[in-house]
Amino acid sequence: MPIETNVETPSVCLLGGPDAVSQRYAAEGCLSSPFAFDEKLIDAAAEDTRRVIASGKRRAQDLWRRSPAIKALACDAGVLSFLSKLYGRRAFPFQTLSFVKGSEQKPHADTFHFSSTPERMMCGVWIALEKADEENGPLVYYPGSHRLPVYAPADVGGGDYATNYEPFVAAELSKGRFGRKEALMKKGEAFLWSANLFHGGAPIRDCSRTRLSLVTHYFFDDCTYVTPMREKDGKAHTREVYDIAAGRFVRQKRNGAVVRPSPIVALAARYRNLTRQAPVS
Repeated sequence: MPIETNVETPSVCLLGGPDAVSQRYAAEGCLSSPFAFDEKLIDAAAEDTRRVIASGKRRAQDLWRRSPAIKALACDAGVLSFLSKLYGRRAFPFQTLSFVKGSEQKPHADTFHFSSTPERMMCGVWIALEKADEENGPLVYYPGSHRLPVYAPADVGGGDYATNYEPFVAAELSKGRFGRKEALMKKGEAFLWSANLFHGGAPIRDCSRTRLSLVTHYFFDDCTYVTPMREKDGKAHTREVYDIAAGRFVRQKRNGAVVRPSPIVALAARYRNLTRQAPVS
């Protein structure tokens, strides 16, 4: 069902309609979604992700550029159709994050990193490329926290992530309004969350284990796409966004008018797109 946005109070953004899935997503800001992914594709994506270990990193951004399997999962037709129906606009993938280990990341909402006008037209889909349980650092989330306002640097005391934003989120969660849950997932299962949901990574209890997983972030058509943590003096930092499925940069709109990022941002994005296409060896 399409999202209904109250223009006068943009912090209120709920899914409308009688559909039980839409209602649950509106209430909790997340869903466990049993998409029917091809097991061979999951295995191939896991193998490509496992190679990140050689780099000494826990994660790799935009590995879809070098992994056909990861790109196929990010562009899965079932996922795109589901999200498009849920939000009432065409969904498209714009970023992937491939994890070797649990992130152990402190709670946050994606809207501080990337957001949209209108607000909340973004979501994430987390796919378990192997089992995620209490021992290998599962995803942590706080149902209902997506109903909070979309916080900008001015709201949290500044744009520094560690100094300003993370302590602000910790203070909000300390008020006890939202319960903490862990996403315990079987291989091939997916978890969907809305843009403003607080989430992070649980501590890793068994450091000998991996937690191979894929996160894909999705935007929706006919929006302006911004990076809130980079805004200056209240002026939005407009992103240059690449639609992975369509293989093109996205035309952005605000109130029907075309919006363009700065020439520097646009050129940098196009340069990255041209130089990061080598396949996984």
